[in-house]
Amino acid sequence: MKLLRILKVAFKNITSNKLRSILTMLGIIIGIASVIILVGVSNGSAKAVRDNIQSLGTDILTVNVNSQDATLEYSDIEEISKLSGIICATPYKQIQATVSRGKTTSNNARVMATDDKYLDLRNLKLSDGRTISFIDIEQQSKVCIIGKDVKETLFNLADPVGETIKLNGDNYLVIGVLEAARNINGNEL
Repeated sequence: MKLLRILKVAFKNITSNKLRSILTMLGIIIGIASVIILVGVSNGSAKAVRDNIQSLGTDILTVNVNSQDATLEYSDIEEISKLSGIICATPYKQIQATVSRGKTTSNNARVMATDDKYLDLRNLKLSDGRTISFIDIEQQSKVCIIGKDVKETLFNLADPVGETIKLNGDNYLVIGVLEAARNINGNEL
């Protein structure tokens, strides 16, 4: 009986103060909706960061040799690849270079000298052309795969595959073009 009386008084107060009741309900609805949206956005962002970190290769170990006294030879890479738990080992060297085609030049382009396994190891895809082959490496062919920025700078809308570019004055044949990579924010690199 007491519960019924409490409910009647509560209903009477709600109906007699309609504006206050509507504003209170509106505040509660906005508050709950805000919390739900913030939790959804934070969960989505956390998932996007996790996915991007995993796509970068959470199972990749990079060894850098920064000494003039120590070197890492190609035979050392072959020995490393034979170790237990190593699926793939591939060398690379990163340098800054001047890349040009005709009168168009791109200063301070990032150049990665590597072998035929690097693209697969780093989950990089080609939008056009082919990858570096074992034959290219055996014959020490001067071939290259260019990124989206170099393609746009040197070739504009022309197809670069089969064309020649200069890397620090040496001619290289363009055999492929990388797809645009995406950073953690989803922007193209």
